[in-house]
Amino acid sequence: MRSQYADIRIFLLFVSVALLFSQQERLLVVATDITTTATGTNTSPQLECRVDNVPHMARCCGERSTAEELWRCVLRETKAFSQEIMSAPDDNHPELVVVSYVTSNIAGYAAYALATTAAWAELRGYPLKIYTEHDTDDIDLDEYDPRWNKVSVAKHAMTHWAPKTQSVLWVDADLAALDFTTTLQDFLSPNPYDPVLYICAETMGSTTYTNSGSFLVKNNAKGLELLDLWWTVVDRKLHSDQQALDVILSSHDSWIHVLPANFFNTYPPAMTDFHETDRAVHLMGSTTRYRAKIFSSTFDEVCSAHEESRPVRHQLGLTRELLLESAIEIHGKEYDEFMVVLRNTDIYDFDEKVLFDMERSAKALEQALRHSGNKQAAQKLMDDVYRELVSTCRRLRRRKLPLSLSLIERKVQVMMAYIQKLEGSSLEHLLDIYEEGKEDLQFLIKTVSLGQKGTVITYQASIEESLGMAYIARKMFGEAIEAQLKAVELLESHETIQPHVRLKPLGILAGLLCQVNRHSEAMPHFEKVIKMETKRLGKNHQSLGNHYLNRGICNFMAGNSSIARRDLLEAKRVYTANGMPHDSMELQRVRDFLHKIKVTGVSDEF
Repeated sequence: MRSQYADIRIFLLFVSVALLFSQQERLLVVATDITTTATGTNTSPQLECRVDNVPHMARCCGERSTAEELWRCVLRETKAFSQEIMSAPDDNHPELVVVSYVTSNIAGYAAYALATTAAWAELRGYPLKIYTEHDTDDIDLDEYDPRWNKVSVAKHAMTHWAPKTQSVLWVDADLAALDFTTTLQDFLSPNPYDPVLYICAETMGSTTYTNSGSFLVKNNAKGLELLDLWWTVVDRKLHSDQQALDVILSSHDSWIHVLPANFFNTYPPAMTDFHETDRAVHLMGSTTRYRAKIFSSTFDEVCSAHEESRPVRHQLGLTRELLLESAIEIHGKEYDEFMVVLRNTDIYDFDEKVLFDMERSAKALEQALRHSGNKQAAQKLMDDVYRELVSTCRRLRRRKLPLSLSLIERKVQVMMAYIQKLEGSSLEHLLDIYEEGKEDLQFLIKTVSLGQKGTVITYQASIEESLGMAYIARKMFGEAIEAQLKAVELLESHETIQPHVRLKPLGILAGLLCQVNRHSEAMPHFEKVIKMETKRLGKNHQSLGNHYLNRGICNFMAGNSSIARRDLLEAKRVYTANGMPHDSMELQRVRDFLHKIKVTGVSDEF
């Protein structure tokens, strides 16, 4: 007989697992103490724009037969138009300058991306400085992690290249401007705290709050102080630049304004989550070939519009369909090429980079195939990649050849994704994969430095989470609870692991406990999640509404109607503050459960 609460439990599990696990929430609140909310996505319409007045970058349209030729032109012409703009009288200095840094190994795609961005900058009258290896003799660079260098390069631009400008806009070399009507004022949205850094939110399961692919920093004493703090606040060998900014956010949140994730950036991956209102496209983590193809298409559109004396097409002709089709075509070719090399190379000549490149292309191809509806091909691809990694590691071990930490780490990452997406496999197969992953991690934990142990423990917890998700798919809720409990315990066992990393397994655990009617055990976990989320992102973040809704449903199931009503009304408040549509699934569930506990005036409230 079907339980009277079956529909409740199914929805509870959906919100706790699907929403939390997929991490699809959008970052809508700018800081922990701010009660006003920002728009979840950039919804500004893109106006018609002509590019007749970009004489310098138009010259590069005739010099794009190869990436090398275009790159030389981009460096020459950006320097020329920037000098023209900056030679103006002192009282007419540009209010904004744009800065990037390119090393020779990425010029093959950076030429096209920055040619596109340079056309926007020239049109708007913003100087653009592209730093290369030849410009960095007097800049303190990080040799261990090049992602950090944007901080010191941006500071150098503020203090040496353009000391009189009001603001500096940093753009990564794999980001291109698409909306040529964007101006400085679009970035400087009203904020009561007068922040000095404007940066887009991070999304899609990232462990950091922001994405530094683009950011705007004010060129004043406070802005320079923030960059100095960013550079020194953590050990750069153990933390990324984005992780460091998380630390600063926790203590200097009024200095930083978090913009919607797609304000001048992209929800990743762009091939599946590109929006018609995105002002820029950021191909983070993509391969060189894919980036070169996409960015060359955007600059081609600039050149065509200039030559034909017409407005540029919306988003320079870029669409999600084009991004997806290009991904399947290019990553499919890359994957086939890498697999041929791997299978025809003697293990003694094994090149780890080829394996990593294969895995990266395969990951992108798998996402594209799955999104296009070809799940069977996507699953077979994951099977092949995982087996190739396992086979390579076993052959290396048999020959007593060393396995690098990076190789084992990559194998573990692939294994986690593999377990999550396995469909129809036997539980024995899943447990075999799980045991092999545990063996790899035991090896890592004995080998890495003390500072890296937190990362390895996070991987251990992720394996437990992945196994828990496999149990949930098989409705083995008791086993799933044990797996999530192990994940939480692991994440609480090391002081370097940030508390917010526990949010996902705690939320899933609370939902599972309610699923099996262990309501009193679930409530402390809900309480932890709500407290951590409130401290992390404030009282109005949409994900907080999900947690209140979950707890409200759980309290209803436990017979605590008055407490359930309070949680549901709080969920309604958060959803409404975020502009959630009246007919959204979440608000519909709030209405349903308020009605179930006989709250009067529900229709009028909504």
